[in-house]
Amino acid sequence: MIILICTRRGMDVERKRKKEARQVHKRSKQAQNSIGIKGKMIAKKNYAEKAQLKKTLKMREESSSRCKTDEDVHEGAVHAYLLDRENTSRAKVLSNTIKQKRKEKAGKWEVPL
Repeated sequence: MIILICTRRGMDVERKRKKEARQVHKRSKQAQNSIGIKGKMIAKKNYAEKAQLKKTLKMREESSSRCKTDEDVHEGAVHAYLLDRENTSRAKVLSNTIKQKRKEKAGKWEVPL
């Protein structure tokens, strides 16, 4: 009796799997045919899901690719949080020189009163 029911209606797990597989096509058709505010809401939801999926994939990829290095610490090594305080980065120097040149150009045309 149980076998007969399973053959007629299908296994519960199998039915769920097939229903989820069909759901993708149904959602796609709904997203293509919806217009107005409903279409915008569906597009926003799909975009959020896709972004979340990309984040999780990237996170998993990073965690699997990480490996510890067994190198010894060098004598003059500095912690990462101290690097910015001691040495000025090239970007800071570059932005400061650009600002200085702008001030010089502006000062060239100023006339003292």
